[in-house]
Amino acid sequence: MTAGGGLGATHGDAATYPRLADVLGFIAPEQTLAIAEAIDTAQRDPIAATASTRASNTAIETMGLAAFKAEVERRASLQFAPARPLEFKTNGDRFGWTVARPAPGI
Repeated sequence: MTAGGGLGATHGDAATYPRLADVLGFIAPEQTLAIAEAIDTAQRDPIAATASTRASNTAIETMGLAAFKAEVERRASLQFAPARPLEFKTNGDRFGWTVARPAPGI
């Protein structure tokens, strides 16, 4: 499970920026909903969410990764297992979506 990533910046707002998510640890599939809700509420609370576009970045940077992880575990009443190795074997879309490209010469 990872948290805290951002997809991009808001034009003209230097406080927004793209950011890779931090690894929190491993969870079992049946824990996904509880952890997702805990991450969402930890980012939403006033201590972390100064602006909706920066909530995920701000929460971890304000609290620190260890404190954020502990807060998520407390809210979910679960503990993360140590992260497991992860290898991406493709970056394609398994549902078959593609980017339309014009034919040569058009």
